[in-house]
Amino acid sequence: HSRVAMLAFVGWCVNGLGWHFPGQLSSDISFESLAGMAPRDAWDAVPEQGKLQIGGTIAVMEFVTESIKPHYTKAGAAAWPPMINPSKFMDDAKLLTLQNKELNNGRLAMIGMMGFSAATIWPGSVPMLPPQNGRLAMIGMMGFSAATIWPGSVPMLP
Repeated sequence: HSRVAMLAFVGWCVNGLGWHFPGQLSSDISFESLAGMAPRDAWDAVPEQGKLQIGGTIAVMEFVTESIKPHYTKAGAAAWPPMINPSKFMDDAKLLTLQNKELNNGRLAMIGMMGFSAATIWPGSVPMLPPQNGRLAMIGMMGFSAATIWPGSVPMLP
């Protein structure tokens, strides 16, 4: 759940900044049009075939990793992803430190996603995330924008 929460958090922030891939998502929807929407609205605008592709890819990855024998919950500590064995690159103490950092970052991302969700469902519930034209002013309130991070890289939202 930690890795999923970290991906969701980064995705929400990228959408909030208005960053997007060039080109079209489908024949009638551009990535730019999705970047101009609130995250939940952008997901709703994704065609059903796209949502099925995302879900199918996740399902295949879950099936493959859950089919590996012995199962990681029965065999103790296993390398993750299964094709990479980090013990070749570092000692056990360093690996444990990095795993704990990843776990803590995942927990923080879960808290952040709960805050983003609460702020969109109940406006004003998270005072640090005031709504701004249906979007959360999560990055803009900090005094910088995508243009100050990478000038000229992405069009700014109105």
